[in-house]
Amino acid sequence: MKELPKGWERATVGQLGDYWNGRGFKKSEWRESGRPIIRIQNLTGSGASFNYFQGEADDRHIARHGDLLVSWAATLGVYEWKGPEAVVNQHIFKVESRIDKKLHRYLLDHILKDLQAKTHGSGMVHITRNRFDETQVIVPSSNDEQQRIVEVIEEQFSRLDAGVESLQRAKRNLTRLRASLLSAAVEGRLIPSDATSPPAVEEATQIASDEAGVVVVPAGWSLVRLGSIASMSLGKMLDHKRQTGAHPVRYLRNVNVRWFGFDLSDLALMDVAPSEFERVSVQSGDLVVCEGGEPGRCAVWRGDPVAIQKALHRVRPVEGVLAEYLAIVLRWWVDRTEMERFITGTTIKHVPKEKLRLLPIPLPPADEQGRIVAEVERQFSILDAMAKTIDAGLQRAGALRRSILSQAFSGRLTGAA
Repeated sequence: MKELPKGWERATVGQLGDYWNGRGFKKSEWRESGRPIIRIQNLTGSGASFNYFQGEADDRHIARHGDLLVSWAATLGVYEWKGPEAVVNQHIFKVESRIDKKLHRYLLDHILKDLQAKTHGSGMVHITRNRFDETQVIVPSSNDEQQRIVEVIEEQFSRLDAGVESLQRAKRNLTRLRASLLSAAVEGRLIPSDATSPPAVEEATQIASDEAGVVVVPAGWSLVRLGSIASMSLGKMLDHKRQTGAHPVRYLRNVNVRWFGFDLSDLALMDVAPSEFERVSVQSGDLVVCEGGEPGRCAVWRGDPVAIQKALHRVRPVEGVLAEYLAIVLRWWVDRTEMERFITGTTIKHVPKEKLRLLPIPLPPADEQGRIVAEVERQFSILDAMAKTIDAGLQRAGALRRSILSQAFSGRLTGAA
């Protein structure tokens, strides 16, 4: 057995405090006012709204400002309650510490990472109480040493947090740069424009800028409805009852369509008769647009013909219009609040074909479309490389945070070991 650092002792997590499981509140007990009921989503931030309880509660189920709470099911984590007096729902421990409370929080955060790999359950993962209580740890017995470790952790975390905030700020700046790049591309400011070039589509019906309400196009450009420069159709409805396996083909679903590309790692199969394949498939050069999920998300298909599900639009541009350019315009549209005019539904939003056809498209001459696409791709590749560097930095920061806690609870952070 490894020798303990001087002044440290072995313990189990269960010996370091009392862990009171929350109460299971029934829907019939929910009220519009009273003490907030703390559920896991209120701790993780995935749900901001609260239900309330007006009845009597045991003190072990009452959380007060500053109390430690541990979610031990679904999402594992340790939190300091910052809200008003509340009651704790089931699957959350209220913690009463027998060691320095801050040190206890950092220790629990440290061991939860290891326990995450040993969770039970297939639907909603959870930590068993015995495994939680019996987890072996070592801690300094002196309260002064406990506080000294907390000070060192927080000093290093403070520097780490400053670096993380800088990386996150840089990531937000990249998002703004992408939006600015798209705006410049669609509004004719990205590359020099030649007003003498012939229009991309002579016979397309132009619409007035004030009718579109979003953009004024430069000289030499056209402003047209998407339906006047592309044909559109939806894919095949998947009917499980009619799946005989007679004509299985791979097909694209909504989840396979990413911005400007496809995830082809999990293509599904469905029956498509040869006589209907052309009608429900895309060919190289078609734009594939999501009807729902994230309405408008799209990518240009480059490859052999493939079937698409009914939740996808096939947008086939006429001669003189680049599908890659249309993808840029749709990305620009989706980022704008004006896109709501073309979206239907409140809970489940989608963009029907009738609405998509009406989408105003600022359309430059054909040769200019190609130069815009090339410049957007060039600059996006630079931004993508920067984003990967930032993500790598954030991953290193996470690893360093775990390393700091590992050193702290092995006695190496303050030189005890």
